[in-house]
Amino acid sequence: MIWRCMLLLFGCIGTSFFTYGAEYTIPAQIVSLSQCKDIASKNYLPLQIARDEVVLATLKITEAKRNLFPSAAIKYQENKGTIDNNPFTGKRYDLELK
Repeated sequence: MIWRCMLLLFGCIGTSFFTYGAEYTIPAQIVSLSQCKDIASKNYLPLQIARDEVVLATLKITEAKRNLFPSAAIKYQENKGTIDNNPFTGKRYDLELK
């Protein structure tokens, strides 16, 4: 845990490092501890997964509550056309209960 905090703090303050002979510099900036915690909470993958699981669980609870009550659907269909130069109109009503 201490290493994570030190790495986070070290990354927040700024550093330079070498890769394949080239030097890359992260600009130095001073941030507060609360800003470091905010950055860590945004970038920590297990925390992101846990937040997504909470959202999914909330959606499942909402769906389960919705399924406690009956549902109904009303459908209306109207057809118009001609057969052998005779016009026709067809209407259909459906009521579906679950």
